[in-house]
Amino acid sequence: MSARDQLDAEASRCVQCGLCVPKCPTYQQTRNEADSPRGRIAIMRAVWAGRIELTDTARTHLSTCLTCRACESACPSKVHYGRLIDGMQPDLQQVQSTSLRALKWLAQKPSLLRTALGAAKHLPGLGNELPAAGKAFTAFGRHAAKGTERGQVALFTGCVGSAVDGATLLAAIELLTRLGYGVTVPAGQTCCGALHLHNGEPAASDRLLQRNHEVLAGLNMPILFVASGCGVQLREGLPGLPVEEAGAFIARNWDAAVRLRLLAAKVLVHEPCTQRNVLGTQASVYTLLGRIPALKLEGLADNDRCCGAAGSYHLQHPEMAQALRSGKISKLQSGEVKADWLVSSNIGCALWLAQGLRDARLPVVHPLTLLAGQLN
Repeated sequence: MSARDQLDAEASRCVQCGLCVPKCPTYQQTRNEADSPRGRIAIMRAVWAGRIELTDTARTHLSTCLTCRACESACPSKVHYGRLIDGMQPDLQQVQSTSLRALKWLAQKPSLLRTALGAAKHLPGLGNELPAAGKAFTAFGRHAAKGTERGQVALFTGCVGSAVDGATLLAAIELLTRLGYGVTVPAGQTCCGALHLHNGEPAASDRLLQRNHEVLAGLNMPILFVASGCGVQLREGLPGLPVEEAGAFIARNWDAAVRLRLLAAKVLVHEPCTQRNVLGTQASVYTLLGRIPALKLEGLADNDRCCGAAGSYHLQHPEMAQALRSGKISKLQSGEVKADWLVSSNIGCALWLAQGLRDARLPVVHPLTLLAGQLN
């Protein structure tokens, strides 16, 4: 059976019941059935069967899918919608902007990615559009457990994470070693490949996954990640490896002897689509941060809807992305809702939300960074 036939067979399991429709962020914005999962599946099947051409209109309805996969949690037939829309991407991404092509190339070279982001900050018109970049991660190698060793884990850095989110990776290492785990950070790892898969280059994505498999498979230890988007790609692309989220791992292995300093503050929790709809580990954030004495936790508005970042989506469909983000942060921007921090478990979402909250001066950090800051 060809790859296209496999996709059509998967799509045929959709019974067109419509339970997915209210879960879809783009349908909620446009109220157009063609912008819902059910409508998009109908368009895909019609194109594959030759009943309609892949016109610009059909291409637009399909390409504006966020791949948030909220529809999968509502589907009684358990249709793997993510596979369908990813399988359609090679047909949809025939023309791409120079910036997107450059981003996919730079994702495989984190040091160059950071340099490029730094240079772009000084270009006219771009300075205010790009989020502030954090420190790069350079602490590859082995980090010994503090005290009696309970076990060994490996840490996956990701491309954007290693380029601009070194603070989160160092926080994960600090927490894990304090809990008694030795941490190995392999230097040969690369981009997870999600950016390429979601933009019509499955072969490039497979090559990156294969390279990561060669680096990680021989370690014989749990492989932890701090970016939920990378985690989904690794778990679904490398199903034979023991991949899990660092936050969930730390929550499960927390030692009561590790005490945290009091923090009288309010934190809003953003739940990324990949964490909420695929990994199902969003509760671990509340569990972990709930250990900080006096901290007040609250979910961000519209946590059941995508923030609009969605990998490179905000670069390709800025109007839709900004509309989705606005629904989450408008009250924060206006000062109607106040908080001291916003936390997110996905670097892409965090950067996108931070860009929107620039004027509100609200720090956006990974929950592990906030937690590590309260260690005694």
